[in-house]
Amino acid sequence: MSAATFLCALSATAALRSEGGHLPLISRLQHEASNAQPLHSQAYGKGLLGRRRTTVLTHENTKRIRYQLNFDSLYVDTNTVSYTTCFEVGAWFRRGLPAQQTPPLSGNGDCLRTSPGDSLQANNEGCWGRCLATDVVTPEAADAMVATVEDIVFGSANFQDYFAVQPVQGNLTFAVAPSTYGTALQSKGYANVAGCAVDCKVLSGVSVPSSYCEGGVEADVVLSVTKPPGLAGIAGTGSSCAADQEGRPLMITFEWHKSVTELPSKSLAQNVEENAALTIHEILHGLGFSNSQFRYARNAQGELKHLIQLKPVEDPEDTVWFFVKGRAYELAQEYFGCPNSSWAAIGLPLMGQPEVGRGSHWSTRIMRDDVMSYGHSATVSGITLAAMEDLGFYVANYSAAQCMYWGYQQGCKFVSTRCGKGYEDSSAEVDDKNQCKGVPTWDNPPIEQLAQKCEYGNDPCSDSSRNGFRQVGSQKYCNAQCFYVADQPRSGCSAAPSSAIEGSGGIGGVYSRLLDQLMNWEVWIIPALLVLAPCLLLGPLQRLLCPRTKRCATIANVLSVVVGLVAAIICGFSCYGWANYGVLEAFVATSTVITFAIASFLIFLFACAAFAAVIKRWRKTLLAGFWLLMLLAVLEALMTIFLSYWVYTMDDVSANQINVISGTEVVSTGDNLIRDWLSGPLDVMEGIICKTYQLCCRDPTIDISIPATNVSAGFNATGFCYTAEDGELSDLSTAMQDPSSYHFCPYVTGAAQNLLITPPAGICQVIEALSSTGFNQAQCQARFCPDGTEAYLVFVNTAVKFMQEYALPFLGTITALVFVQLVWGYNMLNVRRLALTKPAEGSLRRASATFSDKQHKHAARSQLDLSSMYSAQQWSMGADGTPSEQVHIRGTVATSCRYAVVQSEGEPSARFYDHARKRDAPLMLNGAAPDVLQSSVH
Repeated sequence: MSAATFLCALSATAALRSEGGHLPLISRLQHEASNAQPLHSQAYGKGLLGRRRTTVLTHENTKRIRYQLNFDSLYVDTNTVSYTTCFEVGAWFRRGLPAQQTPPLSGNGDCLRTSPGDSLQANNEGCWGRCLATDVVTPEAADAMVATVEDIVFGSANFQDYFAVQPVQGNLTFAVAPSTYGTALQSKGYANVAGCAVDCKVLSGVSVPSSYCEGGVEADVVLSVTKPPGLAGIAGTGSSCAADQEGRPLMITFEWHKSVTELPSKSLAQNVEENAALTIHEILHGLGFSNSQFRYARNAQGELKHLIQLKPVEDPEDTVWFFVKGRAYELAQEYFGCPNSSWAAIGLPLMGQPEVGRGSHWSTRIMRDDVMSYGHSATVSGITLAAMEDLGFYVANYSAAQCMYWGYQQGCKFVSTRCGKGYEDSSAEVDDKNQCKGVPTWDNPPIEQLAQKCEYGNDPCSDSSRNGFRQVGSQKYCNAQCFYVADQPRSGCSAAPSSAIEGSGGIGGVYSRLLDQLMNWEVWIIPALLVLAPCLLLGPLQRLLCPRTKRCATIANVLSVVVGLVAAIICGFSCYGWANYGVLEAFVATSTVITFAIASFLIFLFACAAFAAVIKRWRKTLLAGFWLLMLLAVLEALMTIFLSYWVYTMDDVSANQINVISGTEVVSTGDNLIRDWLSGPLDVMEGIICKTYQLCCRDPTIDISIPATNVSAGFNATGFCYTAEDGELSDLSTAMQDPSSYHFCPYVTGAAQNLLITPPAGICQVIEALSSTGFNQAQCQARFCPDGTEAYLVFVNTAVKFMQEYALPFLGTITALVFVQLVWGYNMLNVRRLALTKPAEGSLRRASATFSDKQHKHAARSQLDLSSMYSAQQWSMGADGTPSEQVHIRGTVATSCRYAVVQSEGEPSARFYDHARKRDAPLMLNGAAPDVLQSSVH
């Protein structure tokens, strides 16, 4: 194949890659979930639990990657994922996760095409469509794809030589487990069913052989190739759908989108030449060249490296991700020739435009020669190899690195302006000026963005006024980027960085430390006190706080006055707040103020009614008040126990969020049955915490309006932390990684949108002022975008600790209120008992009360002091109506008393009973225990 044909193929590929599209569904989920990878733990050597904990990676402790290629999805006999590949015209296919999980009964579905019979529109997501002839994968086309990819990986392109990893001990084996993104799937109505590498199957459309989970494969990475119906403007996408415990991709997917109908008619060499750049580009994405992986790269301790950082840029005004440390940062400084003092303030920018692919490719304006830019090139540069090493998974083979020329030694200004300002370095020695024309393909075809933004357009070396050519004596010089001799690579292309390759410690250490901070048993102190509260009303405290004398009326009235006064103050304050809501708007919602006003007014009315009932001896009102207070006490007790368990399981809020985001299983602290019952409230609590995080920690700088042309599909005209990458298929992954996304909270927490409550803005100041965890709003806002969901998890832990910290005094207050209600209620009941006492009729009466053994026990259960009752003095009425005569009590009091006789002369008066009660004389006819005593009048 001619060089011109090859360049045309590269141009077409670059155009396809750059025009638009959406990430694979799995990539979106990872993007939204802070690079959460479906984890499949592997054994590496003899380390602790087989975990790879090597601090520094070297050629000595790594080996060349062993690739296993999986093409099962390309053949009808081995494809196990329905509706993902077209094998015949007219068959149904699905794109993403449609709301309707089965194909329509008729019609052509809702997946839109650019024009009838053409490719699918790139913004299709969650739809059904019919297969066209251009979508169909014939056995011949599948065979051609297999041969092409195999040759690129193992043959002429020899991609397998680029990287080495710590080899898996034994076979690479995948786990049978539910989806890592189960919460997001369930929010879309899809069941989270366990399976072998199920995320690869459900979200990436990969047919995964069961042998991958049963015996495994002798490899370090599985590369699966799929062929979904083609998307307009998309040649292919690359992603990973399974990773080991440290986050290294284990199964990567190359989705081949462009048409394969012509592959069988071409030679293998031609197919390899035309598709090598695309295949290498997408495999590198799958291995980890992505914004998500760079942002969440970790050191050996599991802490974020912070390799990249958002920085403002001009032309156009925007914020772009820059490498600010690491091996790629080091090599780029040497490549562009920028001194340390200046380079520290600049860094190496990733792509800003076009929006599709933003942050996951090199900026074409300064790295156009590299395969990971949109610059019509298949060059794998040393800087790209170094960026892969920065992830902590790979050791690169720099002898395989290829040369770039664009921007070489162009200085700091070239990088900071992103090619807007060139530099005439004239540092390359040449034999003649014909060696100063730069790479011949730079202007064939031209790139519109470079023509508009770069100082010298697409070809900065086209003449001596641009290429820095000059002659000093007999020596000739020109700009370093312009010195190009075919088949004679410049020196230094295979130079490796000097810094060490720090291995990745994965996510375990950080999240384990978060889990270790969670609360355990302390909150159960409150329910224990609540259980003891009724017991405190027995014995001496009962006679002190709930006496059966006239003093009970005084206690009941004092409580009525105190409660009524407090309720009146709260009601007045609430009404004032309601009328002047602007004063409280930052701290409480209108509904909260109204609820407090109504509740406190009702309590005030009840206190007034209770006070009047005690004074007037309204027996029915007193009984109703007693039962109402008991009912409220029971409800408050149940609420206290519920809240105590809720506070206890708040640990599960942190644990569950870590589980959702990290993809690791965290053991719940709660009982399964009760936890299932509380799962709804816990989801709401997680949602409230999440909305609080977005309220308090959202970086205000991302709300600056950006031009509509810079906004990718699905976003509005305000800024977001992250934007779509090329090939995006669904909003799941972007939302779960981007805390500024509207869908972040429902996807991460599982709470429905209508249950996500945003608290008042003043809560941020309250948390900052009262939290003992050192929460700082300004610092939280600064970490909002750079740290993504890691910063969110730290906030979740802070919020949970804050609520647990103040839960104990809050629950203690409720317990105290329950105790007060018990005292208040029993005193109202005692007042009613007094009101039931009436003078006995007749001038001379004798009453006997006989106690059976059964009644004796019943009285004991009723907490009556029988010993006191039997031994108490019994009084008869004197002439003045006062107790004056002691009546003989028959029987032995201590052991065998069975009855007591009370005699009086004259009509007993109320005064008689009052005097008797003052002496705590439990008369047999005073109704003290009518359910125990059997009385007869003689």
